[in-house]
Amino acid sequence: MDALFERIDKAIALLEGNIKRTGELGKAILNDAVSGKLIAQNNDDEHALSFIENLQKAIKSKFSKSTFEKVAKQEFELPKGWTTIRLADYTQINTGATPLTTKKEYYDGEIAWVTSSATNAPFIIKAEKFISEKALAETNCKIFPKHTLIIALYGQGKTRGQITELLIEAATNQACAAIEFYTDHPFFKDFIKLFFQNNYEAIRALSDGGTQANLNLSKIKDTIIPIPHYEEQKRIVTKYKTLFERIEKMNAYYQQKLKSLQSLKSSLLDQAFRGEL
Repeated sequence: MDALFERIDKAIALLEGNIKRTGELGKAILNDAVSGKLIAQNNDDEHALSFIENLQKAIKSKFSKSTFEKVAKQEFELPKGWTTIRLADYTQINTGATPLTTKKEYYDGEIAWVTSSATNAPFIIKAEKFISEKALAETNCKIFPKHTLIIALYGQGKTRGQITELLIEAATNQACAAIEFYTDHPFFKDFIKLFFQNNYEAIRALSDGGTQANLNLSKIKDTIIPIPHYEEQKRIVTKYKTLFERIEKMNAYYQQKLKSLQSLKSSLLDQAFRGEL
């Protein structure tokens, strides 16, 4: 009997090690993605500056925005053809509000309303709470469109600094920073999301305060991000998603096997205590 439990324990330890290694592999791939090491560079790609210039033209023509801050490139060791941007120059960054809970007419409407706790998942596909049109009209709440990125400015435990993406239209509370994109460049949005996922700890470190440290909109707006040309962004994001999906499948397989072995061990122990073995 002891030999059987020893074999089970060894198998459990092996699976736990595999789960840890897949997590480490995922982090390494994410870091490579946003630092230009995940894919081979294409010499035919234009410099990132050409993408930025086109982005500026589109933003100027559509939104009459004329000021774009020049970022010091020496802040990053950039791969060939990359440049850096200040996030607020190429996105709209706002926050939401919490309607007074004492006003029942502000709640149980048809407008999805999410809080910073929703950033625990990579995508927001539904809301747990809803507000009314009256709340929208009488408070600082705003409906953000699909594919807006949401960053938790504060929240319990690991929440602060997490990022997610709206797959529904929704308003948020004031604990969230909402990043809307001026133009329809989905891989630009995806690349920005990868950057924040990779720099989760660094973003959290920007927080102000003591035991309940918070981020603020200014910190998010002033975030400096290294980016390649759009075509390279596309290849990086596509490659990352393919690899991440494989890692997720591996991790799910290991988790399932681990759960089965732990259940088997628990069942055998119960039978042993009852004298049934």
